[in-house]
Amino acid sequence: MELKHSPGPWETKREYSHGPVIILGGDGKPVVVCREKRDPEEYEANVLLMSAAPELLSELIASHDREWMEDHEGIPAHMAGERPDECGACAVIVKALGMK
Repeated sequence: MELKHSPGPWETKREYSHGPVIILGGDGKPVVVCREKRDPEEYEANVLLMSAAPELLSELIASHDREWMEDHEGIPAHMAGERPDECGACAVIVKALGMK
């Protein structure tokens, strides 16, 4: 499975107190610039969730593959992303990776 997003872990940086938050990739390059358009607490929560995305995806894939080494719940054993119509984790992985 090829991961095409910017390498993680991502971190947040703010150039000045009321400026936009910049999410930096593991290589130190900007991934996204977030400008505040919402409630400050909601904005901060959204930025933190986005900055954790690479690690969340990596952990989801690893956890999925450990869990689904054997058949259960009527679904055959499979690897991450192989059964998005039957497995919720696969559906999320396919969505995150832009797989069809």
